[in-house]
Amino acid sequence: MSFAVSIAVFYRNRQHGTIRLLGVLGFVIVAASAVIGLISNSGKVYVAQNLVTDFIFAGVFATSVVVGKPLIGSIVREVVPALQPVMDVQYPLFVKLTLVCAAINLGTGIARVFLLAALTDTQYVIASRALGLPLDVAFYFACYVLVQREAIRIWPADMPPPNRDGTPA
Repeated sequence: MSFAVSIAVFYRNRQHGTIRLLGVLGFVIVAASAVIGLISNSGKVYVAQNLVTDFIFAGVFATSVVVGKPLIGSIVREVVPALQPVMDVQYPLFVKLTLVCAAINLGTGIARVFLLAALTDTQYVIASRALGLPLDVAFYFACYVLVQREAIRIWPADMPPPNRDGTPA
């Protein structure tokens, strides 16, 4: 997560606890990588921030399942508040998606370790983005489709559907 993306995520979602937390965590990792990269005079230290982020986020997402508050559930319920009365944060689909997210971050982090060792700083930045972006887009799209299908499947007959902006009707 780049500095600009971290700031944008925080600003856009400052009223949402989970999304804000992840934005701040991403910002802290990028800032720490920049400081350590400047101190050590190493471009590789700075560009390695996304693989560090992968491992930290994998741990955070896995831990959220262990403590019974899967982050995908929290994020979805913040983005679409109308789902709160219908899908609990611990809903089984949220648990599965959170574990998949942790696995994707772990796998991407491992792949990036090998990329960083084999490529120059510039090559690594391009290759790591080429590796991560398609996986992220596919995961977010799958989350959207799966959560939407599940919400439609379990939606109570006596409850009006949410507004198009995700707020309760």
